[in-house]
Amino acid sequence: MRNAARVIWTASLWRYAAVVCLLGAASHAHAQTGLTLPFDGSLTGTRGQTPSSTSGVTFAAGKVNQAAAFDSSDVLEYPSATNIDSQEGTLEFWYKPNWNPGTGRGYAFCVWGGGGGMVFVVDGGPNLRAIFNRWGAEVGVIANVSGWHTGEWHHIAFTWSSSQLLLRLYLDGALKDQWHLSAPLPSISGDPLRIGSEAGGSDADGLMDEVSISTRAKTSGEVLDSYLRTVGITGLRFNPENLTLWKTWWRKPRLFAETPAGSVELPHDAYPLTSSDPSVGAIRSDNDILAANVGTCDISATFGGLTATMHLTVPTPALPEQDEPIDPVLSTPMAGHIWEVPVVIVRFIPTADGVHVDPDHIGPDGSWVTVEMARGWIDKFEIRTKNGLELRSRFRAHSRPEARPSLGYRVLKIITFYEPMPPYMDFQPDASSHQPDYDQILRRINAEHWVTEHNAKEFWIWGYHAGGIYPVESDDGRHLQ
Repeated sequence: MRNAARVIWTASLWRYAAVVCLLGAASHAHAQTGLTLPFDGSLTGTRGQTPSSTSGVTFAAGKVNQAAAFDSSDVLEYPSATNIDSQEGTLEFWYKPNWNPGTGRGYAFCVWGGGGGMVFVVDGGPNLRAIFNRWGAEVGVIANVSGWHTGEWHHIAFTWSSSQLLLRLYLDGALKDQWHLSAPLPSISGDPLRIGSEAGGSDADGLMDEVSISTRAKTSGEVLDSYLRTVGITGLRFNPENLTLWKTWWRKPRLFAETPAGSVELPHDAYPLTSSDPSVGAIRSDNDILAANVGTCDISATFGGLTATMHLTVPTPALPEQDEPIDPVLSTPMAGHIWEVPVVIVRFIPTADGVHVDPDHIGPDGSWVTVEMARGWIDKFEIRTKNGLELRSRFRAHSRPEARPSLGYRVLKIITFYEPMPPYMDFQPDASSHQPDYDQILRRINAEHWVTEHNAKEFWIWGYHAGGIYPVESDDGRHLQ
């Protein structure tokens, strides 16, 4: 892009541095189900499909009624035609292992095709895996299952889609891994489709129940719905149940269903949100919560006939945001420069009383720092930053004192927010520290306006490295030493 801008993180030396699924709702998956095997005392599918080969498979008490029991001598094969599709599909089932981790051997659930085929297994890791384009340029999804124990039921689902170029793995209703394909999956021809074992190889060594192979990739909501229909929901909760967002921040809520088998996080598009006061906490079209104005309200979600409520607080900053005066040194590019670099500067100085920088955000070592001290230090560092970047753009200046600066920086605007930096929560939301959410910061100052209307090339963001925030770091601070 001609007007592309970049963000520079600067830190001072003092560390200031959809498918909505509802339980009981009728599923439309049956219309595209290739093979469904309830295993209730029979190996016949719900559409009347019978095995092309079978030997040794027995039945035992299952997750739902009865289940098929597999060991090393068992064989169960079906014709592949109309039962499975190589380009689009879902394999899901309940599984109860007869083994504990540490055996070092593999276990096979479903295999179709040789070279270029697909296989669904637990390897010796133990890792739950799906492998596509077998023995070729293999692709797949994987999740560690070292926490499994003999006799415990688990719901497993794999989806594959050449049209979406996407593979996914779900365990107990939750998405555990996904892989974006670079090309459609290879076609597979020929029989058989093996269930519970691999010819001459591994077997499931456990119980399999409610096996379903669909000829389309089910959504996250449908997979979760299938899991919850069986285990049932005992409760619904937000995490956290009390949320603080500063004005203009937005956040994806995290909603968990409590089940007899434990908690499972619900997909973001699986439940509707409502706000008791949209003027404070608005619900965006993508189901995010937007802190629209200062105040408090309740955010509610409904799923499976249950409702959970979160209390939202949008606090009043101790000081209003401030447009800073621009020192002439900052607004004037260095003489003789070749290219001008317009800059917008954003400062975050969190304060709870308007006098001291908040130690809850910058750390207890900074409890003695006042807002005015922080402002003064940043004033000096901005000048050092500008001069350092300009001086170091002089080509071979160490031997050519007359060298011109390639870059001349001109500061267009400086704005200070007396509040914390918004954390980026979409990545590893359970972590104790997060990078700043640069998207929210740039949208708040209308960065697009500064790029398109004022040709801004860089945005300098002053913040801190403490209080749950860790910025992107580089060696760009060397000129400050």
